[in-house]
This record gives sequence, C-alpha cells and structure tokens, in this order.
Amino acid sequence: QLSYQLNTDRTDYFQEYIYSIELLGKMQTGYADLFNDDSFSKEMELGYQLSIQRKKLVDAYYNQEDDITVIVNGEEKHLIELLTSNALSTKEKIYYYDKWYTAYNQAVGEIFLELVKIDNQIAMLEGYDSYVAYMYDIYEREYALEESKAFIENVKQLVPKIYMKLSKKAERAQYNLQSYSYEDEESLLDSIKEHFMNQDETLGEAYDYLIRYKLYDISTRDNKLSGGLTVYLDSYQEPFILINYSRPYQTALTFIHEFGHYFSYFETGGHQGGLDLDETYSQAMELLAMPYSGAILGSETLGDEAQVYIMSSLLRAIIEGCLYEEFLQQVYENPNQTVQELNALYTKISGEYGMSVDGRNWCQVPHNYEVPFYYFSYGISAVAALEVWEQSLNQETGIQTYLNLIQVGRENHFLEALEKVGLSNPLEKETLERVIRCIADYLDINEIIYDKAA
Repeated sequence: QLSYQLNTDRTDYFQEYIYSIELLGKMQTGYADLFNDDSFSKEMELGYQLSIQRKKLVDAYYNQEDDITVIVNGEEKHLIELLTSNALSTKEKIYYYDKWYTAYNQAVGEIFLELVKIDNQIAMLEGYDSYVAYMYDIYEREYALEESKAFIENVKQLVPKIYMKLSKKAERAQYNLQSYSYEDEESLLDSIKEHFMNQDETLGEAYDYLIRYKLYDISTRDNKLSGGLTVYLDSYQEPFILINYSRPYQTALTFIHEFGHYFSYFETGGHQGGLDLDETYSQAMELLAMPYSGAILGSETLGDEAQVYIMSSLLRAIIEGCLYEEFLQQVYENPNQTVQELNALYTKISGEYGMSVDGRNWCQVPHNYEVPFYYFSYGISAVAALEVWEQSLNQETGIQTYLNLIQVGRENHFLEALEKVGLSNPLEKETLERVIRCIADYLDINEIIYDKAA
C-alpha cells in the first residue's frame, strides 16, 4: 500500500494490495471451515464479502473526482480540463465547477449511503447494537457515547466564539505563510533539527535516526498521495513519514505534526494506546514546536503567523471533530436518507457551531468514507494536546510531560494515561474552559469570548 502511495502511477502495487486483502479474507474463511461450524463459517464468509464490498466502494469514492464530467458548450469536460481551460472566464469556471460539484456530490453521496448500510451490517455481525459503538471499540475509546455527546454540547457553547474571533487573523496568517520557502529538503530538515529537535536529547536521537535511514518522503510530486501520514511498517519495525504538499509552509508544519506520530511509534515499537492518544502525540508536537517556529521558518514574523495558524487549526479540529461525529451518528441511526437530506443535515448541524458552509462539503472528507467516526479523535485529542502545551508555558515540564505520556500510553488508554501523567480529563467542561482561556491570553484576544456565567 505504501509503495502505491509513493507512486500512484504503479497501479500494479494497488492491485497487489487488493489481492492481499482478498487473500486474507479467504484464509480467515478457510480457518472457519476447519472447525466444521457451518454458522461460524457463514459468518466469516459474510464478513469477508462485506469487507470486500466496502473496499470497492471506498475505491470508487476516490475515483469519482476523475470520472465525473460536466457538459461545457456541448462537450464533456473532466474537472482538470475545466479548471485549466483557457477558453472559459473565471465566472464561467465557477458556474461549471458548481455543476460539476453537484454531480460529484450526488455520486459520492450515493456511495456513502451504500457504505452506511454495509457498516451497519458489519456491526450486527460483530454483535453490536450500532456501528458507532463498534467503531468506539475499534478505536479503543474507553468513554461512553453519552460522554462524547456531553463534550459535543460543551464545544458548541465554548469554542465557536474564540474560533470566529481568531479566524480572520488565521486567514491573514495563512496568506502570509505562502511567502515561506526553503532551499531544499535538507535545509528544512536541518533547520527543524537545529532549532527544535536539539532541545531534548530523546527527540534528537529519534530525529537523527529518521534522517540517517531516510524514513520519510516529503518531496512534492503529482504521482504521489497528497497530504500527510505516518505508517508503521511491521515487517521492518520502523515508522515512515509521507508528505506531499505544494506549499512549503504546509510541508514544514505537517512534518512536525507527523513527527509526533513517528516519535511515538519509534519510542513504543508501534504499541499505541488507541487513536485518541495517537492524535494527541501529533498535535502536542506541533504546539511544543511553536516557540521555535520563527527560527525554523527563518523569520519571527512568519513564526508569529504560524502560531496563529496552528492555534486556529486546533480549534477548528475540535469543532470539526464534534461536527462530523454528530453528523455521522445521525446518519448511521437513520440510513434511509437521500443525498439531498444528508446535505441539509450537514448544513443544519454546521450552523449550530456557528459555521456557514456549503451543505455538500461533508463529502470531501475521506475519513467519513474510509474510517467513520475517526474525526472525533482530532477534537478530543486537541484539548489534551493544548493542556500539554499549557504546562510548557508555565514551567519546563511540557516536553517531559509529553515524553511521559508516550511511555505511559504503551500500556494505558487515553483517559488513564492522561491521569497518570497529571493531565485533566478533556471531556470535562472545566478543562475545555481552561485551555480556551489560555489560548486567549497567549494570543492576546482577551475580549469576552464566552459567557463565563454559563
């Protein structure tokens, strides 16, 4: 799979990956046959068939962007042809893009609804009342749905006001960060090492190992998976970072985020305490690097912009983590909806967070298709990461708390690990209030950002 992500022109890699999944399913079904248990064998066969159907639907989702066309002056145009056309004015491109997006939304929306039905079947087959309960166990979440719902309500009350207050500054920061560039990959990686990784011996050793054995690919290429991710290669017992962005500032900031994943894998040998902890490690790494962002980017002004951008991104992660959790819970509880009803539901829920959005935008989030209910971990872990950062402001314990958390996380789940290193429960309203106040003080936006009496 990683080979294909590094070179998407090599479709043979992808076919090998699909074949390995199918082969694994056949092996599992074969094991069931060995027990001569017809009911068990049938369940295994059904589970195998559902997993294959699911994989094919997710593949179809990723292919739709290339497959969907729109008629322009009597001719079919793919998206790339539409966006690069010299014969169309900007206004015409916007008009035809909207038509293309509507067709795309309908196509991938129908795929999504098929996935929901399959997922609900999988949950029943595994003995769960709902798919969300099944996924909470898959993600190793030790809190109940009622607790996550209470957290969602607290987020609605507390986070949108400061996020909206910061959003204009964040837009300017993102624009200004586009002026950043680096000479080559080596100069970027050297700068990160010199100004941040050398602050701690343990971080420095892990970083040196990554560089020495080139356990990364951060070059920008068309034939490479876009975005950023870190995978653990079980056969080699090594983590690997993959990043592909067109903007240098995105590469720099994402590398620090992904190094949080890399470092936790490096320290624990791939033994993680669940998804919530995993995302805490990456987001806390971003925050701990913030004081050094000016030196890394070669400009204190850009460093200040990066801090605003990172803070805004984490607040958005909290909001979107809850937004998509709420959206998906309602969809999976009521799977017999139309795509238009999904769009209306997304618009309604977004409005409750103070967000004005295009109701079709939910379909652009691959997690909703590939790993439903994942996004909540971005939200809950951002609160925990912010408390790690808060400690680093008041005393020189931020990095040590971070290191302790990774070690404790080898054998404990999210809430247990946080408690053992002296961090608060991020599900509690008081924790959320405190980190928001800390952000407001740090960025000097101390106007009333929420109703303190609430």
